[in-house]
Amino acid sequence: LRIAPCLPKRKDLSPIEFSFDFRKARYHIVYQITKFANGTAKIKSITVDGNPIHGNLIPPFSDGEHRICVELV
Repeated sequence: LRIAPCLPKRKDLSPIEFSFDFRKARYHIVYQITKFANGTAKIKSITVDGNPIHGNLIPPFSDGEHRICVELV
């Protein structure tokens, strides 16, 4: 799973949340937007189950529920 947000321009900076199932794992993804200029947002940080990761590639999980938090600026 690669995180590459493409969001429409918006003034509302409230978090965007969604979930989906992939194989036997469930992914809960939260986009936290701290700044949204000209309809673009860049990834500031990503955590998976509370642990920071480098880059935007989420490791695959074989089962369970996992929370991915993406901070956008």
